[in-house]
Amino acid sequence: MLRRCSATYCELTPPPRSTIAAAFSPDGRLLASTHGDHTVKIICCRTGRCLKVLTGHRRTPWVVRFHPSSPRIVASGSLDYEVRLWDVTSGNCIHSRSFGKPIASLAFHSKGDVLAVASGHKLYLWEYSRRPPGPLIIALKTRRSLRAVHFHPHGAPLLMTAEVTDPSAPHLLPIAVAAEAGASANPRAHPLPLVIGILYHAGRRP
Repeated sequence: MLRRCSATYCELTPPPRSTIAAAFSPDGRLLASTHGDHTVKIICCRTGRCLKVLTGHRRTPWVVRFHPSSPRIVASGSLDYEVRLWDVTSGNCIHSRSFGKPIASLAFHSKGDVLAVASGHKLYLWEYSRRPPGPLIIALKTRRSLRAVHFHPHGAPLLMTAEVTDPSAPHLLPIAVAAEAGASANPRAHPLPLVIGILYHAGRRP
């Protein structure tokens, strides 16, 4: 239990219009934050100093995640439909891909080689670390917009999703699929996990 709490502001210059999302690096030394000026900022947790400003998104990044074992790699998903992977040391974008709809949520697999991407009514799996990067696999189609996705933290073949729904509407189950968006992929190379769909009622706390 926390017995004493204190807070401090990180000075960002110029001050962004808003801060949308944030995530700690796996070693706890860095913080990545997304902002209304369309940037991702990398902040030193010890000093509060902004170390890098990652630019390239054309609209506000809505979600940011660090690679589970490498503090050098960050993924961000934006309202411009793009997911970008960054090298935070150089500040360069190392991969990018458009998903056709705003990005609501991202999750790295515990091994770090696959990204789950919630975009619109579809949940994608992307083997971004392959050379060249692998095709998009559509793991799930939902009848309502997805809002969150999380892999199991210890690598179990489980993937949790959440979607927005109207409490007065009938509960319809999502459609689990194994379709591939683009070139074919080898299903044995990375078997699709079991997907657990969770309905999140708009206007209510989860």
